[in-house]
Amino acid sequence: MFSAERVHCDDATVPVLAKSKTDTGRIWTYVRDDRPFDGGAPPAAVFYYSRDRAAAHPERHLAGYSGILQADAYSGYNRLYEEGRSPGPILEAACWAHARRKFFVLADIETSARRRASNKTPSPISPLALEAVRKIDVLFDIERAINSLDVTARKAARQERSVPVVAELEAWMRAERAAMSRHNDVAKAMNYMLKRWDAFTRFLDTFSRFSPVVDPRFSYRAEDVVGALERVCASIGYPKTIRVDLGSEFISRDLDLWAYAKGVTLDFSRPGKPTDNAFAEAFNSRVRAECMNAHWFMSLADAREKLEAWRRYYNEERPHGAIGNKPPISLLNPGDAASPLVCSLETGSI
Repeated sequence: MFSAERVHCDDATVPVLAKSKTDTGRIWTYVRDDRPFDGGAPPAAVFYYSRDRAAAHPERHLAGYSGILQADAYSGYNRLYEEGRSPGPILEAACWAHARRKFFVLADIETSARRRASNKTPSPISPLALEAVRKIDVLFDIERAINSLDVTARKAARQERSVPVVAELEAWMRAERAAMSRHNDVAKAMNYMLKRWDAFTRFLDTFSRFSPVVDPRFSYRAEDVVGALERVCASIGYPKTIRVDLGSEFISRDLDLWAYAKGVTLDFSRPGKPTDNAFAEAFNSRVRAECMNAHWFMSLADAREKLEAWRRYYNEERPHGAIGNKPPISLLNPGDAASPLVCSLETGSI
């Protein structure tokens, strides 16, 4: 179950017989199901029971997991997304159904009509909430239409159809939210999404997972980063964007001048927000778990040989659930660097 690259999680209340009363417990459900896009892994579900909703429960359930977790915004998951987590990072993929529900409640015409028919005070209907539901439903319609397509076709459809819808939705929400009181219920529903926008847009992922270079050194200077990027770009072309963290080698004058000369935008992650560069963080965890922790490196030359062998395996043989259980090289178009590159450093011992 927890070998999957993506796991969906939710919890629900359950009545529990107690002495002279009924208590409320929790059922935690973890699901994987790749059948909609013809994934190779069998579907599976795991259920755990707990007496309460403490954060310790999902932390214990997912103690050995590293990958993508789709869940609601329950704060009990927050430590799972922290930088430096062992055995590796968990990337948050926010649930659009949970977000839609908040707007739907405020735009529930049927419930309001039933209350009016029963001579009860009808619930107020928010035009903005109704518009938010309409915009989100466009995305749901797109997903239903592409549900049976393979990973390449789905990604292409999302780039063509979903990306403009998501961009328009974000711009609309930010403009409307700026005119509202923070106590407004629609504003709260918008804040739920806008504060987690990276997690909500993770489904638009366009990465092939291809690793163009793993370059071990005893130390990394800015000119080393530029040299590695020049070698990579000579074979796959220059990207539009490179996502980097705030390490000294990435905020350097050398890299800034190189990026300016090549027309490349440097997209810096925010301080203390490792999920801004989530794919680099996830890749680092794979390098460490599958190679660095599996070998002794007797010299720098030995490290280069073993890491390069692993990189070729990772690119050419290793199946990735996020791209339909294909190896990354199957999705790489030579000379095409349209997707953003991600850069990061990982330390190890020789």
